[in-house]
Amino acid sequence: MKILTTIFALLMPLFLMAEPTTDRITLSAQGDLQPGGEEIEVTVSIEGSQVYTGYEMDITLPEGIELNYYDGEPDASMYTDDDCIYPYTKDRKTGVKTFSHTITTSYNAVAERTIRAACMPSGKAVFTAQSGKILTIYLKATPYAKPGAAKLQLSNCKLAVWDETTMQATGYVPEQTVIAGVSVGNNATVPVSVSSDAKWGTLMLPFATELPQGIEAYSCNSNDTQDLILKPEKSIEAFTPYIIYSENGFSENINGTVTDYPKTDIVTQGYLKASVAQQTLTQGYVLQKQNGTVQFYKVNSEAPVTVKVGKCWVELPQQLASKSSFGITIDNATATKALTAAPNTTAAYHTISGVKVREPQKGSVYIHNGKKFTR
Repeated sequence: MKILTTIFALLMPLFLMAEPTTDRITLSAQGDLQPGGEEIEVTVSIEGSQVYTGYEMDITLPEGIELNYYDGEPDASMYTDDDCIYPYTKDRKTGVKTFSHTITTSYNAVAERTIRAACMPSGKAVFTAQSGKILTIYLKATPYAKPGAAKLQLSNCKLAVWDETTMQATGYVPEQTVIAGVSVGNNATVPVSVSSDAKWGTLMLPFATELPQGIEAYSCNSNDTQDLILKPEKSIEAFTPYIIYSENGFSENINGTVTDYPKTDIVTQGYLKASVAQQTLTQGYVLQKQNGTVQFYKVNSEAPVTVKVGKCWVELPQQLASKSSFGITIDNATATKALTAAPNTTAAYHTISGVKVREPQKGSVYIHNGKKFTR
């Protein structure tokens, strides 16, 4: 960031007296993005009527599109192929190029989802042509990116020209805003994980799928005085919030085809909500592990909680939302045939992992009255 600030300081006097120009900056995407898939290359080019020596610009990405990172750094750099317009020398033995220009980039520093790029020469070096590629960036679509056309916006662009007559640089301002399109496909890849420690998680997928082996999924639309009552589900529907469970932990990529996209950011099923955009909650309940106990804990309005895309939270009717937390009870009777013999109701039944169940299933092992019990 210090280098970037220094470059901007050097360019600023030029751009305060910048003149308008009809020369253009263009963006070109190489291929389609797939949600959660591999990055694609986008090149930025100058279409000029004169030879420039430096520039700065901002490229703002739409929701669902992010700049890729490589080795922990923003994946945006000078275009350095042999047809680049940056002057350079080439070592005859190693083939290594030494360029006369330096470029610095930042991401999310000047504004959210915005790439800023600044380029300055060493000395009075100028580009080798009026037009050509100058910048390469690599973009990725998030797993929940909306399929279809997405638009990149290039703004705050300023170009510098070295004038041999006056022996100083002059700033030029091309068209202020350039809109370029990229295409987002509908083949989504979503990383899903549940820690073996917590065992519980939440999930919303952008596509319908069968339950992956190792995961149980639950909906929630009722409660008692202590717990949220979960109903087992046999499959996962698209853009539907679920509470999920994995006895031994789970970490896999799940693939599917996005066939429909919700008309609103937030989707609801019973007490559960999820969103296709990151949310900051000041109310509701979020799944957390506190003091060794996994429950839905009430959000403190003075300490907002961020819920990432694809994760879920619980929102209860106002008259039910006074408790500080809710535990979890699985209502097996809603998904399986009721047992012929009624369970002993004098004490609760819990799974081996400590989850209370309303209706023990035949053949399963439970803890009852402090002892192991097989129904």
